[in-house]
Amino acid sequence: MQFIGWLKTQLARVPLAAPAIASIAAILFTDQLNGWFTFLFFISVLLGALSRRGVWVLCIIFGGLAGWLHHDQLARQAEVAEAGGNRWCGEVELLQPVRYGKAFVQVVDGDKERLQAWFDSDKQAWEIGQRLYLEGRLVTPEEPLNPEVFDKKGWLWRQSVGAVLVVREVSLSEVQDGRFWLRRAALQTREFLAKRLALGFDPECDAVKIVHAMTLGVRPSESAEMLKAYRYSGAIHVFAVSGLHVMMVGSMVAILLRLLGCGRRVWIPLVIVAMFFYALVTGMRPPAMRASIMGAILLSTWLVQRKIVLSNSVAAGCIIALLWDGHLLFQPGFQLSFGVLLAISLLGGIVTKGFHWVSYIDPFLPRSLYSRWQEWSVRARRKLQGALVVASCAWCGASPMTLMHFKLLAPISILVSVPLVLCLYLILISSGISVLLGSVWSPLGVTVNQWNGMLANGSYSLVRSAAGVTGGHIVAQPWSEGERVVVYALPDGASAVYVGVGGGVLIDTGGSREFAREVLPSLEKNGARLDSLILSHADSKHCGGVERLLTQFHIKQAVVSEESAMSRSFMAARKQLADVGCVLSNASRGEKFELSEQCFIEVIYAPQGRAPLADDRCLLLRLHWRGLRWLFVNDAGFQLEQWVLENEVDVSADILVLGRHERDLQVGLDFGQAVGAQLIVGNWESSDISAGEQYLLGSSGALTVEWKKRGFEFQSQRLGAFTLE
Repeated sequence: MQFIGWLKTQLARVPLAAPAIASIAAILFTDQLNGWFTFLFFISVLLGALSRRGVWVLCIIFGGLAGWLHHDQLARQAEVAEAGGNRWCGEVELLQPVRYGKAFVQVVDGDKERLQAWFDSDKQAWEIGQRLYLEGRLVTPEEPLNPEVFDKKGWLWRQSVGAVLVVREVSLSEVQDGRFWLRRAALQTREFLAKRLALGFDPECDAVKIVHAMTLGVRPSESAEMLKAYRYSGAIHVFAVSGLHVMMVGSMVAILLRLLGCGRRVWIPLVIVAMFFYALVTGMRPPAMRASIMGAILLSTWLVQRKIVLSNSVAAGCIIALLWDGHLLFQPGFQLSFGVLLAISLLGGIVTKGFHWVSYIDPFLPRSLYSRWQEWSVRARRKLQGALVVASCAWCGASPMTLMHFKLLAPISILVSVPLVLCLYLILISSGISVLLGSVWSPLGVTVNQWNGMLANGSYSLVRSAAGVTGGHIVAQPWSEGERVVVYALPDGASAVYVGVGGGVLIDTGGSREFAREVLPSLEKNGARLDSLILSHADSKHCGGVERLLTQFHIKQAVVSEESAMSRSFMAARKQLADVGCVLSNASRGEKFELSEQCFIEVIYAPQGRAPLADDRCLLLRLHWRGLRWLFVNDAGFQLEQWVLENEVDVSADILVLGRHERDLQVGLDFGQAVGAQLIVGNWESSDISAGEQYLLGSSGALTVEWKKRGFEFQSQRLGAFTLE
């Protein structure tokens, strides 16, 4: 009974908590069709009944409305997705500037469906709200083919996009929707601010990139090391304009207006307008818009002189956001934002007691006897205590989400957050001053920008030091231990195979584009160990990723097929390997490379002399791994097959991994019988192979085989686990 009484008291303090839970449960049930979420909905109604009078009715209303709106959205997206492969034409409105040839558009007529349009060029100077008549083909995005790569289909689905429109023809309409004038003004303001904040600097320097990222949310391009430092220090949130930035801008405007003598009824509405406009200027990102809504709720409560209950305001903001777009519930930004706010509201009192020592004062010394120094010290320590409490609560609220979505824990962020948030606040203030003064006289803006650059460089030095602290961050790296082989599914004849045994070997890298988009993210996010490289032959689709590979991994030794190949990409790869001090050697027939006591790679064939095609001068490799034999044909064709059969070379294997020869039909019947593989892995289906189950990389995704104590485990990226008879 005591628990029921305590629960009623807490629910009465936060009456919107139960309706928020009901909205979440309804959206989850609509999206996942899981009966457990129905049970959660009934629990929320019961909690509403224990709260204030009529709250259970709000649970039913908000829950039903949220579920219905999300179901309607899913139905419209599914209808668009089912049209994949069909021709489409119609009038659309441009929702964002075209970038890298892509942009979100909204259909003018009908149900106002959203599409992502792919144009043949990104040089169009169309403005937001411009109406276009598009003709093209609808394409349903595919699920990822390789482990831990960007899920384009899932991301687009959560952006309310069911299909991509590959545009063939574009006609510009003279009509421009006037509803978008504010967003166009915000975009122009953003470009103006970016130019002002870069005065006096090289636009590509680190300081400008950091200032632009912190103030305008512009993601730094070609700055992998910088992003990694901020991520590992737990401070990457300062690069994404979120609630922290919006609240800081709101506080700056509030302080300025109050110094000018404005009353509450004047400065509060102006602050709300400033927060929403800042969110618009920085791209209308969901975290910024959510923070603006939350700030408006809190300030409006204060305006009408009602007691502010943070938990209740968080619940109200959650309901409004989910009614606006149910997909937000599944986005990491939404979960992180509300997780942090919820943790601060629930854990603030408890954590404050833990940091009480920071602001401790002598109870036997009256405050009236404090010196100026003592009084200043008390105030400063209380501010520090508050900052540490917020940082600790925020870490507690964000850590489960960062671990789930990004496989990262950064305890060091508790200590880094305080000075970094102060630095961010100073950068926002000085950026505002720079814009104001620079608009009057440019040299004044340049002077302030120099100070801004010092702050930006200082923050970068801080996070680099924090990222290097032992134990400061923990990254889940499943491939750093154990043994596995991963055959990547790459398009257009590219090939890459990761052998995670011993120090780790990569057999070919794929092309430069395939390596950057598919192979490298998979290796990095899984924490792959890698110190060796084998290049099967001189083909850019097999060695094009070497340059990028060497920037992320320390390759100690590399084996190549030949020295005399004239391929530019192959010669460049050899030079890049030599420049970093890698031990480079040419493979020879019969050579063996030992990876561990129970694993080695043998060279069955190495090219002898010259052949017209590089595919006829590739290595034939066999991996022996705990009794499981893999044969890698790479791109070899008819000539190699005939050589094997004429010389009666033993090519028997359990798994045959095929490449794609430029001209020849690979794997004739005789060669297939000589191999006798149980599983044949490749990008195309061959009816000439008499035995062996065929595994198509293009449809099933990457093949991963791991060694466990009970034996080998086979995993398909799209089909899941399977067994090899």
